[in-house]
Amino acid sequence: MVKEKEIVMLKPENIDYNLGARILSGEATAADLIQHEQWLAADPLHHHEWEEMVQSWHAASDALRYQQVDVDAGWASVIKQVRAGKEKRSWYALPVFRGVAATITVLLAVAAAFWLFKPQESIVYEKVVVSSLYGEEVTLPDGSVVTLSSESSISYLRPFKPDQRLVQFSGEAFFQVEGNPSWPFVIETDDITIKVTGTSFNVRARPDQKASFVDVSSGRVEVSSKKASAPLMVTPGLRAVYTRSNGKLEKLTADPNFLSWKTREIKFQDVPLSQVFETLENVYQVEIQVSDASILNERMGATFSHNTFDYISGVVCATFDLKCVQQDEGWMFSRK
Repeated sequence: MVKEKEIVMLKPENIDYNLGARILSGEATAADLIQHEQWLAADPLHHHEWEEMVQSWHAASDALRYQQVDVDAGWASVIKQVRAGKEKRSWYALPVFRGVAATITVLLAVAAAFWLFKPQESIVYEKVVVSSLYGEEVTLPDGSVVTLSSESSISYLRPFKPDQRLVQFSGEAFFQVEGNPSWPFVIETDDITIKVTGTSFNVRARPDQKASFVDVSSGRVEVSSKKASAPLMVTPGLRAVYTRSNGKLEKLTADPNFLSWKTREIKFQDVPLSQVFETLENVYQVEIQVSDASILNERMGATFSHNTFDYISGVVCATFDLKCVQQDEGWMFSRK
């Protein structure tokens, strides 16, 4: 396993407390609301900042019911902190007049309380990239477990961001996702996006193959692509297939051997050798060619458990009177 770590500092743009206070007090204009929505959409971390302000607003509002707030003293404390070197806010130049309306008094008091008690630490994220040989298990920050196949990689931020559990992935892996309906788990590959809240499924998204596959073991999985008009909801017994050549995303019957790369249990029930070879290529990471296309039409039924590729290829050759030779580009099957 190769594990690379890169420390990145992600800090959201400072919230406009003046604007936020107007919204929470019910005095915001339509333009204020539009500006606020744009700010929220600019960065997922902004949602976290806004939630902190809402909580502080309610806490300060409760306090106002029980004691008189010295607005001037609170405001003076804010100005003092700003002049001490903290980042300037858009409300710094807001004039304060004695005898203003009660709503403005409450507005300033709550905003001042939020400023004084708001945590100032930056959120530090650790970017983790894991590239692995066959069978490496990766435990994600939420407790979800990913089992990687060979030549696969996954990257994510630790901890996950508040709005979603996002990972980037390439290769093949089996995901066992911890359930949390309010915290979506999202996988991004070069071609497709997979969104779940808690389930288990297999993803094959190798850049050198013609298609990407999502096979579901339990739960429900939403699969989408930039080129598809609508996402697909996939349940156990079904698979989503994205074909790169035409950008088509479709739902088909699941491959019974979609987890054979992990379990080394393979079962063929009267299937053509074209399907047998495709499974063997994926399980053992080999390339198979035939000298005669008619070989692919031969049909086979057999069950294998923890057998080597040499053993299974030997069974195929003995069954159909073929020979198998290893070449630079892979394995060649031909008739004797």
